[in-house]
Amino acid sequence: MFLMQRTLIAVAFLGASFAAWTASPSSTDSVRQQSAGFFRDANRFWAREFVALGGRYRKPELTWYSQQISDVCNLQGVLAGPFYCPISQRIYLDQAFLEQLAEHSGTTEPAVLGYVIAHEVAHHVQGIVGTTGLVEEARYNSTPELANRTLIRMELQADCYTGLWLRSAAKDGLIKPLSDLSVMLDGMWAFGREWQNKLPAGQIMPDPLDQGSAAQRLKWVRRGLDSGNFNDCDTFGVESTGDK
Repeated sequence: MFLMQRTLIAVAFLGASFAAWTASPSSTDSVRQQSAGFFRDANRFWAREFVALGGRYRKPELTWYSQQISDVCNLQGVLAGPFYCPISQRIYLDQAFLEQLAEHSGTTEPAVLGYVIAHEVAHHVQGIVGTTGLVEEARYNSTPELANRTLIRMELQADCYTGLWLRSAAKDGLIKPLSDLSVMLDGMWAFGREWQNKLPAGQIMPDPLDQGSAAQRLKWVRRGLDSGNFNDCDTFGVESTGDK
């Protein structure tokens, strides 16, 4: 019997100067090719996981955009950054965001790009197993404070699922083993916050990638990375109610 859980988290990197940066054609192609490769591998990983869990995986669609996008996923305003739309089961990747993220992430670039892609695929997984619907229903019937805590738990679960993929990708040689996970994550989330703060008025990031405390995010990415077990990513369980 296929297990349905409840759960959640988000994404970001090193907050350096946001002077305009224009990627060269070669670096643009490299980022896009790497990201597409991570997208394919994440979907292969989840297809295997679902078979092991007794379910069937349906991969999401992928849309690239640059600079801005609007009138998508019933979201108002001009959108930026990577995000997943459960309505269309489609992942949207902001090419400008990923290019600058890669530029600022240095030697951790492959793992950072992989993290971002795998995190959005994780939100798709949550939609398939029923977590997204349960979370939306719970948030609709909750106080604003409880609704926000529920959203954070969902984002943390997505980070744990991302850790599962990072473990698999390192084992397969797709990325290097992560010697200092906290440094990589802190830099990525700092970049995401910097990017969000520099957005023009009226432009929003649907998935700001930095929800929850740094300790919570590190805990759940590491949980997935160290465990490799889907069932260990229950951020909604009683034992997961603390801030640690």
